[in-house]
Amino acid sequence: MIFDADFKAFYECIECAIVSYEAFKSRPNYNYEPVMVAISTIPYSISYSKIPLSVFDNLQSDEKPI
Repeated sequence: MIFDADFKAFYECIECAIVSYEAFKSRPNYNYEPVMVAISTIPYSISYSKIPLSVFDNLQSDEKPI
């Protein structure tokens, strides 16, 4: 199972996001933060937060990663 650890980590991220959302969604100042999974080095990961989510949402399946 080549990607077993990767899928387990992704599953844990999703589960944490669901638990967090359910716990805090009723608070008036809560803003949902989307879960982003990427293989990256720290400097590039920090710069991803400055890219608007609409750029990621509009990526086509045949495009190169950002």
